[in-house]
Parts: sequence; C-alpha cells; structure tokens
Amino acid sequence: MDSGRRAAVCPRLRGVKRKIVAVLATALLGLSGCATGAVYRGLGGSTSHPQPSPVGPSPTQTSDAPSGLQKFYDQEADWSECGKFECAEVEVPLNYEEPDAATIKIFMKRRPASGAKLGSLFLNPGGPGGSGADMLASLDAYLSQEIQDAYDVIGFDPRGVGKSSPVKCLDDAELGRLMDASYSGTPEEQQAAREKDLKILTDGCQKRSGEILPFVGTEQAARDMDVMRAVVGDPLLNYLGFSYGTFLGAQYRELFPENTGRMILDGAVDSSLGAARMSAEQSDGFEVELRRFVEYCQSRENCPLEGSVDDGLTQIRAWIDEAKENPFEGKGDRKVNDSILINGLITTMYDDTYWNYTISAFREMKDHRDANLFLTLSDLTNGRNSDGSFENNMFEANIAINCADYPAATQEEIDAAIDHTKGNTVLGTTFTESDTCKFWPASPDTVPGLFTGKGGAPVVVVGTKYDPATPLAWAESMADALDSAVLVTYEGDGHTAYSRGGKCVQEPLDNYLLTGEVPRDGLTCPKV
Repeated sequence: MDSGRRAAVCPRLRGVKRKIVAVLATALLGLSGCATGAVYRGLGGSTSHPQPSPVGPSPTQTSDAPSGLQKFYDQEADWSECGKFECAEVEVPLNYEEPDAATIKIFMKRRPASGAKLGSLFLNPGGPGGSGADMLASLDAYLSQEIQDAYDVIGFDPRGVGKSSPVKCLDDAELGRLMDASYSGTPEEQQAAREKDLKILTDGCQKRSGEILPFVGTEQAARDMDVMRAVVGDPLLNYLGFSYGTFLGAQYRELFPENTGRMILDGAVDSSLGAARMSAEQSDGFEVELRRFVEYCQSRENCPLEGSVDDGLTQIRAWIDEAKENPFEGKGDRKVNDSILINGLITTMYDDTYWNYTISAFREMKDHRDANLFLTLSDLTNGRNSDGSFENNMFEANIAINCADYPAATQEEIDAAIDHTKGNTVLGTTFTESDTCKFWPASPDTVPGLFTGKGGAPVVVVGTKYDPATPLAWAESMADALDSAVLVTYEGDGHTAYSRGGKCVQEPLDNYLLTGEVPRDGLTCPKV
C-alpha cells in the first residue's frame, strides 16, 4: 500500500542496520560512478570505565505479583542453548483481565553478562513489530563491551511479533502485492482501490489471527515485561528502547513505576498524537531530512541533483512521479514503482552514513533507469526475501499493534493531515491519504496520551535534532511529561542517537547504565 499509517509509522531500522550496511556495501561495488565514504560509524572505543554499581535492592526483594498473576510471576525460565545465545519462553495471559483463561508464550533470547553481573537489560528495537530477539545478532552495534560485561542482555519478541504468537494476515504473494501496490486513476478511484486492499488486509488478519488481535497492544506487552522481569529474578526492570520501544518503556513505567530501574528511551514517540497527526509530523520530518540530504549531495562531486536545493527536491519528486507511470528497472522481472521507490528512499534517511549510497543510486536511476538498490532496501526493511517469502511478520505486526493502540483517524483528521502535508515537495500526502486501521475490528476509542510514571526512578529520554521518524519535539514532549525524566539531545541526523552520536552521547548513557548516575538534564551533543 502506497500511503497511510503503514508508510509513516515505521521507525524500525535499529533491528536491521547490520543487513542494510552489508547490502549497501555489496551494491556499491556494482554501481558506476560511486561516491566514497564511511558506511557505519560504529560505537568507537570508550575512554572511561566507570565502576559498575548494583541496580536497586537485592534480588530477594522482588515485587509482589498483581492480583491473580502469582503463578505467572513464580514460573522459572528454562534457558537452553540457541546458537551463541540462550533462549527461553515465558507464559503470560492472553488477556490480563482474564488470567485464568487462555495463555500465550513470549520468546526471549539472552546474552549472559561476561563480567560481574548487575542484572538484566531488556531491549526493544522499535517498530512496532521489531524483534528484540533478532536484535542480539548485531549487539555490538548497539552496546559497548562494558555494558555487555555488566548485564545479561535480553531481547524478546513482544506479543504478536516473531516467535511470540505472531500475527499472520496474508500469504506471502498477497502480502508482497499489497506492500508494492501503486494506485492510479482519479483520486476517487485511487482511494477506492486503496480501501479495497485495506479491507483484504483487515479481513485476512481477522481470519488468521482474530483471537489475538484485541490483545497485542502496548499495555499488554508492558505487562508481559513485568512478568519477564520477575521470571529472570530482577527486582527492577532495566530497559533500552528505541523508537516505538520508547512508547513501550514509558507505558511500563506508567504501570509499574516502583519496578522501574535504569531506563533509556531513545527516539521518543509522542503517544498523545492521533494517527493522522503523527503521520503528518513524520512526513514533515522526512521532508526536512530529504532537504538536508540534497544539500549534502550538492556539496559533493557527481551529484545527480542539479540546481538549487529546491530544484533537487523537485527532481526527486519527478522521479517518483515517473516511477508511478513508467516504473524503473529493478532485479529480474521486478519493476520499481513509486511505492517501492519511496519506501527504499526513506530507508536511507534513517542514517546519514547511507547518503553516499543514495547519491549513487540516484545516479544509476538518472543514467540507466536502474533503481534496484531502492528495491533491495524496500524489501530488506519489509523482511522480504529474494524468492518472495518473508523472514518475519513485521509488516503485519506493525499494523496490528498500531491499530490496537490507536483509534482509526476520522475523515476530518485525515483531511487536516492531507492539507498539512500537501506542500511537502517530495512526499506530498503519501503518509496521510488514508488510515490503515479504518476497518480494524478492535481499536480503542481514545489515544493513549502521554505517560507520567509518577514515583518512578529517573529515566533518560534521548532525541535527535533531525530525526525524520521520531521528531525531536516528540522527545521533548515525553521528557516533559515523564516524572523525573532528563532529556539528552543529539544535534545530528538520522533516527536515534545511542551508539550513533559519538562519545558525548554514549559515555553518559553508558555511565548511567553502569552506575545509576543520571546525565545532566538538557545535555546537548554536537553532530559527529
């Protein structure tokens, strides 16, 4: 589907960066006139080695289980070897209001601490729909060795995701068709075709996953985290959440402030926004980052975007329009239409270290009508393999979780979002033309709102000045709302900052996880 919330609410790349880097590096070898530059900044070496200090009370002082849930809190995890890691499942209620009824299992993957252990550190890469378990495969890209020495690092698949009772809606062929769909005709004809596909998707989800759909929301997932905390024997939950993972972490702190330990929320989501406004603000964020990309491109040799910055943005839009009418060449018999091109392009806006490759990809489009790199990136972020199969259910889980958390946008809200974004040169109204949840069977009546987490331990919120997917204003809103929160700002580009923002960002956050010393509120770090 070429528009709507699915296109906009996809801040999920923390979990697939390692694959993107490999794809870009390989693809670059086959491109003519390639730009050169660093692919991946990485963590760099830490020069400080703070002395780790315990998190909270001793493990014997665990919190009491909520009423009716004692058997879930008392279970023991049966960890078994799974490759380089240890894996286990924890049983939780399908519906926490009926704990004696149906149950599901949540999949966890653990890398044990390699030094003196402080406790566990739970991870969520974002999405929604991202697999925390899969995130462990590229752990060095996220956490310094000091943190890995001090914590059992646990990635888990939230309910509805990956190996935790995954949401399934369509077969691979139909899912691929919907992902790549481009709509033509009059505006009314395009909207009718778009809504027909939304109905196909919704009906498929209801048919294949109807039992779990009402219970895959973030509140239920946060309750699962408290069960996991108790099962691994930790008195407090230590947590690192990126993007959507900040919403999950803030929801946990709202429900269990007394059980919250050290928590970093990087790339914050403003959960008080409705679906339409959220999509509009993300569209603005990507438009700003695209402008910065064009400025960067035009400062380099061999930039295919000529003239002024506005001229460059107009050229990108012209290619998108061309792809709609006359798709570019992809791989094999696949063509690159406007939907695929936009998805691949916005992928490269998540990290400015990708921009040299974006320049090369546009050069190939301009000189040879070859857009295969954008096709490859679009497939990669959607978890689509070369044979058309899917390696994960991120697309379906993303929609199911969003629709469980947010009510469908009203037509008035959609119209306002369209009016807000129609002046965006490159993306226009792509993110705001419809709402994926329009036909959803089990959406709430109100938006979640911002959380306060009264009485919880200090939490660190991190925002990036030019983050396209989660604008800095969202981090500021979350930090203002959360009790005892501090805000760290990275004045750089791309999505999220921890491990991307240099020592100024990394060292105080590492020190916080290791010692509990909270970074200075308002700390601002320059772009690296």
